[in-house]
Amino acid sequence: MLKIFAKGVILFIAIWSIGVVVVEIMGITIYFPFHFSPSHEIPDHRLQAGRLCQFIIIPYFVIKYLIWGGVKLYPSQFLDIYIKILTIVSILVFIKVDVIKNELFYLLFLVILSICTHIASKPKYKNYFIK
Repeated sequence: MLKIFAKGVILFIAIWSIGVVVVEIMGITIYFPFHFSPSHEIPDHRLQAGRLCQFIIIPYFVIKYLIWGGVKLYPSQFLDIYIKILTIVSILVFIKVDVIKNELFYLLFLVILSICTHIASKPKYKNYFIK
């Protein structure tokens, strides 16, 4: 049941993301969750968190590749890693620029999304040694 809920949250985020891209093409900027920005401005601290997340995720996968080699990674596992790194980086950036109080809802959502992606990306192990 929990895994179904987690997949539902991830599906909602996917649909929301597609919608944001479509309305951006039409000239309307939306940033999370439903803030419309007619002047096409997104807060700098959110842009900075996203940019730093990109810079951290690259060395993460390079180091993982160098240590463990080419290990299969499913899309749900990549999403899980990405959301967790984004959550940690966002907390650090928001503390640095002192907007943590204004962004509590956003951070709470990222934490919940991190938990959902963790649950949804768990591999299914079968224990063949238990009767």
